[in-house]
Amino acid sequence: MAYLPLVEALAASAEVRSLAEGPAPVQLVTGLAGSQKALLAAALRRTLNRPLLVVTYNAYEAERLHGDLLSLVGAESLALFPALEVLPHEEIVQDPEPLVHRLRTYELLADVSAAGGSGQPATAPLVVVPVQALMRRFLPPEAFFRHTFALTSGQRIDLGELVRRLVLMGYERVDLVDNRGQFAVRGGIVDVFPLTSDYPYRIELWGDEVDSLRRVEAATQRSLERVARLALVPAREVVFPPEAVEEARSRLHEAAATEAARLSSTGRRAAARRLRERVETHAEALAERHYFPGVEQYLPFLVPRLATLLDYLPGALVVVDEPVRAREAAVQGLTEVTETLLDRVEKGEALPAELSLFVEWGDLQAGWGNSDHPAVYLSTLGTRAPGLRPVRTVAFPARTPELFHGRVERLAVEVKRWRREGFRVLLSVNSVDRAKHLRSALLDHGVEVGLLTGGGGGRSSRAA
Repeated sequence: MAYLPLVEALAASAEVRSLAEGPAPVQLVTGLAGSQKALLAAALRRTLNRPLLVVTYNAYEAERLHGDLLSLVGAESLALFPALEVLPHEEIVQDPEPLVHRLRTYELLADVSAAGGSGQPATAPLVVVPVQALMRRFLPPEAFFRHTFALTSGQRIDLGELVRRLVLMGYERVDLVDNRGQFAVRGGIVDVFPLTSDYPYRIELWGDEVDSLRRVEAATQRSLERVARLALVPAREVVFPPEAVEEARSRLHEAAATEAARLSSTGRRAAARRLRERVETHAEALAERHYFPGVEQYLPFLVPRLATLLDYLPGALVVVDEPVRAREAAVQGLTEVTETLLDRVEKGEALPAELSLFVEWGDLQAGWGNSDHPAVYLSTLGTRAPGLRPVRTVAFPARTPELFHGRVERLAVEVKRWRREGFRVLLSVNSVDRAKHLRSALLDHGVEVGLLTGGGGGRSSRAA
């Protein structure tokens, strides 16, 4: 990574060392804006070598931060966990892209958990999440990771057991794999296309032993290169063991009967009938192990406890970007969800238990700012959210440079001034060709400038 020297330089700064001491349960950072925040997150992860959860106030900022961090730390230990755009009771098929990102996050955290359990070193994960995604509860880690496993060459596994597990994980059995979330069986060969992968994989069994694992070209079904290990996560977020269904159906019918009686007592007999019919249809689908859009609305009946993403990151440092805006977004989002849900409850189109899938800002904030999850709040102007009482405030002497809008002569003047003031200057562009073009233009304006290319290689003798 070409930016590693920049991350290391900031990690060695007095400000980052101050944040890393302890670290204190609650700290406030002021003076950083834009990409400077991603740089600080990368430096903190490098200094502390502990998981980081970066919380920001909307989807756009989450994607921007994730893009900046991709350049700084690479993709291997980085994940974006977007919010779901559909409420559970709406029973609409989700856009697959957010689901793929979320499952890749689970896959990353499952790999880290497995590595930690075996004593093997693992790079600390860094997860970026908009607060809207953090507010939604789902399966706890032990329930989800129960359905996550990895295969290696030479490992023993029964073909029938492998098929059973894939079905339980939500994979669709087909004759020929050509889409994500599918698997096919031909003799002792199993092809599976994880949602988190760009390629299907071929598992070749010799008896009950994994003989080889290969990537497959979906269009031609041709085997490609071997892989040493294949990690498999469920094809959906909601997975539950068959034994959980009967008890869940009993509780579900009881809750529906109570709510229908309440609706009938207030004159909403049509809504009560609609609710009973709706729940009965869904209860039958659950009994048949049929996953349907919106099945997550019944999670409160299927699992004894629910969790947020924070539960998947034990010991993580929580970095909250612009806490005032994050709090405002969380409060507004929960208000809108509550109003919508209560309206649907009165129409017999949802059960009140669905509200328990969402978390208030105060409960979120109570989950960090402690020894297990210390918190660092990033506020460019030092604005504090209600209830924020930092133990330590660290001010960074950073400033955002002006926008040059293609005026190379103006950029050259500023670069010369920065260097006279003793700064080291790194100019970042989005391609090698642009870097070469900018370097040539700056040389024409009397600025001595080197060139850094991706991967940490190709470094010149000097930089601007």
